[in-house]
Amino acid sequence: MTDAISSFGAVGRPVSIHTDDAAKARLKVRYRTETWFKWLGAAAVALAGLFLVLLLSTIVTQAIPALRQNYVTLPIDLSAAKVDPAKLD
Repeated sequence: MTDAISSFGAVGRPVSIHTDDAAKARLKVRYRTETWFKWLGAAAVALAGLFLVLLLSTIVTQAIPALRQNYVTLPIDLSAAKVDPAKLD
């Protein structure tokens, strides 16, 4: 009376169509490409960090000379004999 094909296995779990060899091969390829994609993402982040360090180091090395101070010493003789106190007002 019930000769219909059951979609459940002997244990009572549903039979998956994703258990054959072709599906396992596709899953293996998918996992491999996912791992490759993760590595590419990590490499992109590392490359961006490298360029950020390069940019900041270039800015710092070009800005350091602007922070340097220079002093000039001039010998000026201000003896009382040469300076007229009347002209200081």
